[in-house]
Amino acid sequence: MDRYIKPIGGEFYFQHNIYNNEARNFVKNENNMNFLSGGQSSLAFIFQALNLKEDEYVLIPSYLCPTMLIKLKESRIKYAFYSINKDLSIDINSIEDVLNEVNVKGILFVNYFGFYHSISTRKYISSLKKRNIKIIEDSVQMLWFNKQNNFIGDFVFNSYRKFLPIDGSLLICNEKISLQDTNHKYYEIINRARSSKTLCIGFNIGNEEEYLDLFNKAEEYYYEDLSPRKIDETSKKLLDNIDISYINKRRIDNFIYLEKSLEAIKEIKPLFSSTEIEAVPLGYVIFVENRDELRRFLMKNRVYCPVHWNLKNEEWIEEYDNSLYISQRILTIPIDQRYDIEDMKRIVNLIEEFYFTKRMCD
Repeated sequence: MDRYIKPIGGEFYFQHNIYNNEARNFVKNENNMNFLSGGQSSLAFIFQALNLKEDEYVLIPSYLCPTMLIKLKESRIKYAFYSINKDLSIDINSIEDVLNEVNVKGILFVNYFGFYHSISTRKYISSLKKRNIKIIEDSVQMLWFNKQNNFIGDFVFNSYRKFLPIDGSLLICNEKISLQDTNHKYYEIINRARSSKTLCIGFNIGNEEEYLDLFNKAEEYYYEDLSPRKIDETSKKLLDNIDISYINKRRIDNFIYLEKSLEAIKEIKPLFSSTEIEAVPLGYVIFVENRDELRRFLMKNRVYCPVHWNLKNEEWIEEYDNSLYISQRILTIPIDQRYDIEDMKRIVNLIEEFYFTKRMCD
């Protein structure tokens, strides 16, 4: 019988140590805080609030999750891309070029992987408000429960399922739109999936195929109707009791360990430094030239590193060389609260083994 190897990465499952009954993350429940069912719900909310005219556009980055385009296309909203540089910074000249070509009502930008853009970039984007352009700040890749000082958007939103086994999105804005009821079928399936994975990982009950099938079914329900929906009340209560200090420390400790342990591997280029951390980061993000080969090797050893994002098959990507360059090389190593330094050591050992073998063969 094969030895059980703990999987690293993949969908979240339930853990008791991420909760603190004394926590009150939403104690400052201000009027501009809106609780929705997820990031797509918040996007739908925002696009309704913009109330776009036929000749008005939303400006979006050329490096983004393709699912963000679903609601734009579904609502027949006109959009145009601006360029992103190879280091994930914003090409301001590209924005100005597009502003001179089309009538822009709103601009969306992403705080990639939980890191803010430079002060000068934020000042520029904020200055667009003087040109009657609404700012949409996608902070899905950072974990937060109340408005952060560095947020500049007229709309700021997150997605808790990127960090936790809980759905929901906090949207900060001054607009009010009526919300549809909770997507109960989605919540039913996704929580069954998380429970199934919890039993499999923690107690060796069931199997991987069962919970993966449930996660796939839940994802189908999630994208079935992307109308703005209310958050499930149980999910909101769980989010209110999340131990953010515990999660923050685990993630940052893991980030720093990987940073120090991988710095000697010349084939790996980190995109962010621990000195830049101001919020809870999504993962340890690297560039590697042979990304797909390394990823397959890690998967073979039950380490699942997502790609944020695979854009090679998008019809528009050929016009944006930098975004295609990023998409072909980027890899996110999991650092989340499910794992400790011993798990990080395992990842490092596997990466060292991969490159040692590769050098020996070359």
